[in-house]
Formats: sequence, structure tokens, C-alpha cells
Amino acid sequence: MPEPPPGYAPPDQGETISTLRRGWGEAYAENLKLAQAVVKLYDVRKGGALGEYLERTGLGNDVALIRLAARTGRAWMKQGWRP
Repeated sequence: MPEPPPGYAPPDQGETISTLRRGWGEAYAENLKLAQAVVKLYDVRKGGALGEYLERTGLGNDVALIRLAARTGRAWMKQGWRP
């Protein structure tokens, strides 16, 4: 996986949580749990490399990535997947 560009500053976890709570409101916990389940599924398929990468780069706190994972999980659930 590519390394972040020079000068990249990982997202602040506190700011990420605040942003997601504001955007998702009461659905925050459910959406976060769903996003985490999607990331975990991919991480298992990649032998732990995804989790290590997200931790090392800080991208695991990226609002856009978390929202994408939650949207992916909702789409999968429409097809019958359950976290």
C-alpha cells in the first residue's frame, strides 16, 4: 500500500469522533460499529496488513475512510451480509 505523501499529518482522533458524531447523530455508534466490521473483514483477508497500515499511517482516523466503510457495510447488508 502506498505511503502518505510527504508532509501528511494524520487526522486527530478526537476531531474525527466529533465530526462523525455531528454527522451521524444517534446513528453514530451503529455506523461506527459497521465501519469497523468492514475494515476488520478486509484486514483478516489481508493477513492483518490493513489494520497495521491504518494504524501506522493514522488513516484509521480519516473521516472519509470511516464513512466509506460504513456505506460499504450498509450496501453489503442490503445483499444479506451481517457483521
